[in-house]
Amino acid sequence: MNDVPVSDLGNRVVGTTLQFANGDSVGGILSNIDLNNHTQTEHFVALTLYRDDGKPFHLARYHDLNIDTHGPNECAAFFGLGIADVFPITYDIGSVAIGVPASIRREIHAQPIRRLDDDELMRMAVSG
Repeated sequence: MNDVPVSDLGNRVVGTTLQFANGDSVGGILSNIDLNNHTQTEHFVALTLYRDDGKPFHLARYHDLNIDTHGPNECAAFFGLGIADVFPITYDIGSVAIGVPASIRREIHAQPIRRLDDDELMRMAVSG
């Protein structure tokens, strides 16, 4: 049995409650969280959200190949909401993980505050 909170989420997923901008809460699964590098987390966190009927939606990030079919606009439509009702999505995994506060409690914006170019993304992906 693993003890919580953990200080490393490598090869782990976290089930948690996510909150939309309008205050609605949904269940979700997070992965690719670097507890010691909030910038890495901002660009690479993977997020699957669940509707009340149990149907999942995997949110594509700006650098993902399926951004046109699973991006922020499609996520909002999946929940029958406008994009401003959904984003930013917030989470707090402080009950199960310890690390840099900006990786533990974050907002996931429809678009990152600063987009990385392809070279920056590749450097970050291989260094992380």
